[in-house]
Amino acid sequence: MKSIDVLKKLVAFNSEPSRSNLDLLDWVESYLADYGITATRVYDAGGTKANIYARVGPSCAGGIILSGHTDVVPVDGQTWDTPPFELTIRDGRAYGRGTCDMKGFVSTALAALPQMVAENLTRPIYFALSYDEELGCVGAPSMIAELVKKLPPVDAVVVGEPTNMKVIENHKGMMAGHVSIVGRDAHSSMPQLGVDSNLAAHAWMTDIIAVTEKLRAGRQVDSPFDPPYSTINIGTLQGGAATNIVAGTCKIGWSARVMDHDDPAAMIAELQRATDKIDAQLKAQDATCGAVLTIDTQVPALTSEPNPVAADLARSITGDNGRNQVVSFATEGGQFQDGGYSVVVCGPGSIEQAHKPNEFIELSQLEAGDAFIQKIIERQRM
Repeated sequence: MKSIDVLKKLVAFNSEPSRSNLDLLDWVESYLADYGITATRVYDAGGTKANIYARVGPSCAGGIILSGHTDVVPVDGQTWDTPPFELTIRDGRAYGRGTCDMKGFVSTALAALPQMVAENLTRPIYFALSYDEELGCVGAPSMIAELVKKLPPVDAVVVGEPTNMKVIENHKGMMAGHVSIVGRDAHSSMPQLGVDSNLAAHAWMTDIIAVTEKLRAGRQVDSPFDPPYSTINIGTLQGGAATNIVAGTCKIGWSARVMDHDDPAAMIAELQRATDKIDAQLKAQDATCGAVLTIDTQVPALTSEPNPVAADLARSITGDNGRNQVVSFATEGGQFQDGGYSVVVCGPGSIEQAHKPNEFIELSQLEAGDAFIQKIIERQRM
């Protein structure tokens, strides 16, 4: 099959994080098995989702891992002109959820399987597909731990997130979490009998605004990042039951993008200080009230490597000679790097199309992805 044919198959699987990805993996495993390749699954705790990895070629040092995630962001609340889980080709573009982020790259890799097998590779190529990347790179760590333990030394990991085939060596880290605030309900005509969780949330957010201003003041003028400083975003706020009730509970959802020179632990400490402050204020009014900070996910930054084997490989293939190119979004690249691998982020499609209604990938980008994989095959047969 061509990559567009594989993409059509993959897009047809609704692999939103609320759903299992096992049906998609069943198809991938069957496809690999048709060419004599055996895949290994690494399940989540509930057994309803899994990562999958497989080797093509000999079991020896010098391998290249092609990494992608199988999940896609939800389409709920979005207005699509085409069916999101049915590939539509129009005006040089392939439309559908996940075409860009990032089933396009996965398709270019899988479509090359017959050639990989026929070429009698002298060094291996690995497929590594994860689950729940969109929930904060949840699935990949268990797979990476197994790869580190079981595989011979690997030369490079290519994380095929959409970069328009630009060679990305560095991205920000990501954290996300929430603050749960418990006050005390009361009739709004007698607010002195309640403890207002919404007002406590306002106080917490005011302190966080001060933290964000401090981060902005620490901007690096020569940084390639946009913006050139770490950021905190307050994304959701859910509090109270009605306008005539003092709000008894409130929940704040937040996320942060962390520059590689900033310490995530220090940022968490700032968030914790703000939480402890309002927790003490609430408990002073009622011992049953309070506030708790929870870190839901933490993804490390991808940092520039002193010996960038993976990035040099990608540059030699793409001809993109830009150095220290960066993106502000997070990927599983930092997790692979923490596992001791040399990592580059490079894949077809534009991140500007990701997560949107009418998501698409340019057919020319798929072709560029095909050519990229072709060059990797040539390298691994030498």
